[in-house]
Amino acid sequence: VDFTNPDPLQVSTTVTDAATGTSLDGKVSIQDIGGGTPPYYIQWSTGDSAIFQIDGLLYGFYQLSVTDSNGCDTVISVEVKITSATDEIFPSDWDARISTGFSSSQNKIITLTLTGTESHDFKYILFDSSGRRLGNGAFQSGAGVKDIEIP
Repeated sequence: VDFTNPDPLQVSTTVTDAATGTSLDGKVSIQDIGGGTPPYYIQWSTGDSAIFQIDGLLYGFYQLSVTDSNGCDTVISVEVKITSATDEIFPSDWDARISTGFSSSQNKIITLTLTGTESHDFKYILFDSSGRRLGNGAFQSGAGVKDIEIP
């Protein structure tokens, strides 16, 4: 009896870069999955699975894991870049500090403390160390100190 191993898993992607440092318009699409043994299980670092495209992305790195029916897998990293350097990633007249702690209900929280001299609109996306998106939000902050608690 002869056994043949399938070809190694190979994944090709297409990336659409974010327009600015604060825009959520980046996109990563799987163009092709080859090798291995179908069906394939797809998992993105954003937490999305079983989809061939993730969008609404900020600039940065995202991981894609593809596993075949035999349990063989491959992990690739893709970078969403910024297409325009005209938008500041963070206003130069502001300073940010991040700290962790516990809320009154003993849930772990992250506090983002912003200090600045002018009013700005801010957007944030929070990732864990593996690149998985934990949450996002937007707010406007006037001059002074602004504490944002992110559960």
